[in-house]
Amino acid sequence: MDSLPLLTQIARLRAQLAHRALATLSLHPSQFHLLAVLYKNPQMHQAELAKTLMIKPPSLTVMLQRMSKNGLLKRTVDSQDKRILRLSLTAEGEQLFLQAKHLFADIERQTLAGFNQEELELLNRQLIHIRENLQTKEAVCQWSSHM
Repeated sequence: MDSLPLLTQIARLRAQLAHRALATLSLHPSQFHLLAVLYKNPQMHQAELAKTLMIKPPSLTVMLQRMSKNGLLKRTVDSQDKRILRLSLTAEGEQLFLQAKHLFADIERQTLAGFNQEELELLNRQLIHIRENLQTKEAVCQWSSHM
């Protein structure tokens, strides 16, 4: 076995491709994930977003400030509870997400090139199985339900 396990090698290669592709849009992968979650879940509150993205709230706050300053998202006060800020994408944020999503689709096509439909379905089942093996009470992937 190589010094780096195969899944780690694949994850790193995909991360390199993602960084390179998203840099063309002046976007970081963590920002893409944030845009993706808010695109599908408009008006999500900040605490739920931090949990979904599996990052600490202070880290999210810094990211939100930067993205808000760049005109990608807006914050609105919850009508029921004034302590809660609801987050949604601006039109510019939605457009940037769609451009980035297209880049990720290209990476996905490159990743899965040469697989037939039956192989893709088997691979998907196996990867879901691996994800389920790794999930615990402390480590839960929230993305699958929000993306």
